[in-house]
Amino acid sequence: MRHITLTENPDGRWTAYDTATETVTDGNTRDEALEKLDAALDEQTKPDTPPAAPLKELVGLVDDEGAERVKQRSQEFREEVNERTDRRRNDRRK
Repeated sequence: MRHITLTENPDGRWTAYDTATETVTDGNTRDEALEKLDAALDEQTKPDTPPAAPLKELVGLVDDEGAERVKQRSQEFREEVNERTDRRRNDRRK
C-alpha cells in the first residue's frame, strides 16, 4: 500500500511525497507531480543493473597499475595534508 501526500505550494506548483520511500517530486500540476513520482519510484524499483564500466575503461586513461598508483598517491597526499593541518593547529595553540 502506498501513502502519497500531494501539496499545493504557494507558487502554484504541486509536490508529491511517497512516505514509504521518502521520495519527493514536483510539477506544475497535480498530474505532473504524480507522473514524476511514478517515474522516480519505477526507477528505484528497477532490478539491479550491472555497474557502469569504470571510468578508466570508458576513456582509457590508466590501466590497473596506474589506478593503484593514483590511489596510493592520493592517500599519501591526504595524510600529508592532515599532518600539516595538525601541525598548524598545534602551532596556533602555543
